[in-house]
Amino acid sequence: MGLHYILFSLLIVVLVVFAGCGEDSQEDEADIAKAGDIQGTVTNKETGEPIENATVDIGGNTALTDSEGRYVLEGLSFSSEMDVLVNATDYNGYKDTISLNQVLLLLNIDLEPIDSPSASILELLEAFSREIETLDLDRIPTIQSYLTEDYTAAKDDPATAFGILAGVIPPDYETLPETIENIVNKYDKLDFTFANPNIEITGDSAVVLMRFEVYAETKPPEPKKWEIVVDGMLELKNQEDQWRISYWKLVGDFLKFESEPL
Repeated sequence: MGLHYILFSLLIVVLVVFAGCGEDSQEDEADIAKAGDIQGTVTNKETGEPIENATVDIGGNTALTDSEGRYVLEGLSFSSEMDVLVNATDYNGYKDTISLNQVLLLLNIDLEPIDSPSASILELLEAFSREIETLDLDRIPTIQSYLTEDYTAAKDDPATAFGILAGVIPPDYETLPETIENIVNKYDKLDFTFANPNIEITGDSAVVLMRFEVYAETKPPEPKKWEIVVDGMLELKNQEDQWRISYWKLVGDFLKFESEPL
């Protein structure tokens, strides 16, 4: 066996080994590229101060914030939809949905203090949605009490008009009982949420920018389920020490609209 043949054989072996290493390296890089880290700070929405020991849950992975309000979650699998839940003592909870498709995502979160001037507005929104979700005709007087007598929706706005047509936004104060009756007759299930409200109070008036989320399941003979996510705006008035909704408008395009048979 000649020297040239031996050298040629060794070269082939080296090339095969390096090629195999390259494939393993590419596979490892591909696996790494499917996971990322999420980090940020949790702060007081009104003062900007960091919140320590807040619980941050993203896609079922949890972390506690440090004394500077910082948190880090590492090695999260890429996902187009991850639930974000943040809770801290003396603060209202935070809920949102995000996507992760990068190796590092910065996500800063503000929490609203429970004892803030806007706490009573948050209680109103939660109570209003909770009463509608009962699908109980006996709750109509209570639901109507959350509206001013001059309440109206933005009927000329296309997005708002769709919400009225879907039966989940009352067009005005007088027709609210009819809206609730239609909801009860049409739906087997209704989840109705004002998510991440941003509240500005001026005297006895307030403006709330929020995300409006609805999940519904209709009754037979044509059962369907559908989901809507869209930004919206509410105007409120403080009457006799109680906040009431005076105006309702959806803002911009639908972020999500899905409908399918059950």
